[in-house]
Amino acid sequence: MIFKLFEEHLLYLLDAFYYSKIFRRLKQGLYRRKEQPYTQDLFRM
Repeated sequence: MIFKLFEEHLLYLLDAFYYSKIFRRLKQGLYRRKEQPYTQDLFRM
């Protein structure tokens, strides 16, 4: 029971981390696109 609860919590944490990472990358990409289109994105991959 406790383990199941912990597992769900972990999944929520991973989801939040993943989505915040994607959101940050999208924001950075939008800012960068005006200056240097592809170099920064390639380095980040």
